[in-house]
Amino acid sequence: MRVYRLLQEMSLEDHRRLAAGMLERQPGLIFDLLLEHQQRHGAPTSAEVPGVPWCTCGKCRDMPTNRERKCCGQDPVHCVSIL
Repeated sequence: MRVYRLLQEMSLEDHRRLAAGMLERQPGLIFDLLLEHQQRHGAPTSAEVPGVPWCTCGKCRDMPTNRERKCCGQDPVHCVSIL
């Protein structure tokens, strides 16, 4: 509970600075941030990339196997290939 008290005492700017520092030290946390964004704003729809119907970010290309056909699942502005 001490952690929650510390967080409550922080300003919004302090929260942003802390989050940015955490993302720099642990880049994998970006997926948590993007998931939170999707939950608030809804999942993106297909980007309608010709021949790549499973892509939502618009940056994917077709791959030879289903196992390789993976999209980050984000909208074009939040595609992990450009973060």
